Amino acid sequence: MPLPDTIRLTAGTTRSSGIASASVAAGSNYLGNVIDNAANLDAYASIEIVWQCIGAPSADKVLEVYLLYAMNGSDYEDGDGVGTESGDVDPKSPLVGVAPISTDANTHRYLIRNIPLEPYPVKVLLKSGSDQPAVCSVNVTTYNDQTVE
Repeated sequence: MPLPDTIRLTAGTTRSSGIASASVAAGSNYLGNVIDNAANLDAYASIEIVWQCIGAPSADKVLEVYLLYAMNGSDYEDGDGVGTESGDVDPKSPLVGVAPISTDANTHRYLIRNIPLEPYPVKVLLKSGSDQPAVCSVNVTTYNDQTVE
């Protein structure tokens, strides 16, 4: 009788989100660069958010993370971080994760694990629910499972 298949994680690959030490205004969005998963064909991602608020934010505030895909390779789902007079276009895609913001001005980290990825180009959108501006970085690592027989 053969042994059952097992699943083992492969080493992850660091991808540039385009959000590194970015100044994110209170209540606004910040849109990252393209991660070409149509070429990479990774199955999962882990996203680490690192931030420091300029002042102490009020309680019960969050940073939201969305993934915006371009199924045809060029036209992305709704959502941007232009911050014009008309405001940011909020994403319509499902929320990927939420990082609770502490009520201090220290540096904080939050990791969102095992996010399934589609085989299309994708951008990370960070939406600030804070009442204070923050300096934010988003680190993305993508990976695949490997079936061992």
